[in-house]
Amino acid sequence: MDLKKKMKAYGVVGLSLATIDREKSEVICCGKKRKEATELIKEDTLFNACSISKLVTAFLIIKLAHEKKVDLDKDLSDEFVQAGFINTSHPVQHTMTLRQLLRHQAGVQDPEKSFSPLSTDGFPTMEEVLTGRTSYMQENLLIQSKANQFTYSDAGYCLIQYVLEKTTGQTFERLMDEHIFQPLNIKNSTYNWQEILTVPELATYGHHKNGKVYLKEETIYPFHAASGLWSTSADLTKLMLEWNQTLQGESRLGISVHTLNELLQTTEEHPYAGLGLFLDRENEQLEISSLGWGVGFQSMLIYYPSLEKGFVIMTNTDLGVHQTKGLIGDIYQSFKHNIG
Repeated sequence: MDLKKKMKAYGVVGLSLATIDREKSEVICCGKKRKEATELIKEDTLFNACSISKLVTAFLIIKLAHEKKVDLDKDLSDEFVQAGFINTSHPVQHTMTLRQLLRHQAGVQDPEKSFSPLSTDGFPTMEEVLTGRTSYMQENLLIQSKANQFTYSDAGYCLIQYVLEKTTGQTFERLMDEHIFQPLNIKNSTYNWQEILTVPELATYGHHKNGKVYLKEETIYPFHAASGLWSTSADLTKLMLEWNQTLQGESRLGISVHTLNELLQTTEEHPYAGLGLFLDRENEQLEISSLGWGVGFQSMLIYYPSLEKGFVIMTNTDLGVHQTKGLIGDIYQSFKHNIG
């Protein structure tokens, strides 16, 4: 595939594509950090991972669960009510566990016009967000009465972040660095929004499909667990490399295959929703996916555990269509074709 030709046809300003084949990895970078500028995308250029952040969060959760620092199946509903996060005019009628929150099946509905990029409220605590004290979420959560109904939710991951920080007494960033980034040698990823804003060469700008360049503060989301990660395609492939190594009994995180397989646990009603990821079983071939889409950015992670192959593509342009219908979709189809 002629990537540069495809990028021009779709209007994508810059991209980073990393592939893995068992223990081998390769990174291809094309395009610019900013339209009309000269600085090129490099291997260490940061992109907004957007909701791929949720998959990284899920890895952190299973690592902490393996160490018995958190319980995937503990009912947290009373704790959330007592903290003032939930609208008590609609009582919670079912459990709310980390497992359910990770797969968007804890009944959490995001209020309308919530979870926008960085505003004058800056980076509040999760308690401030979840009690409706900021512009990011201006009302308490309504919890659906039906248990295990799938409703995609950023608020659910804010609840997860709150639980992790309260349970461990550590910040989310420190937990991630200690338990995931350091063991996996993830060196070019951050939740530090000030670094993104003040170190110009660190990250790419985001772009609208019409070519407009967004200010960096317009593309930063202050919800670490849900959508706050800035990363590279190479760093994100290290999650897949860890998956491969864990299956071979050589986990760098020190987790077991049983613990890793928690990510794949679904419900009968929603067999496509794992913990922080989505599953597809086409022709008996398990495909794991995670997608990121925010202001100025789109990305995709695809992994085939049985083949030990996968890829991550990150772009600095929001084409306004689902990833499968743009340049990312073309790359996805080409990858599937090449692996047979």
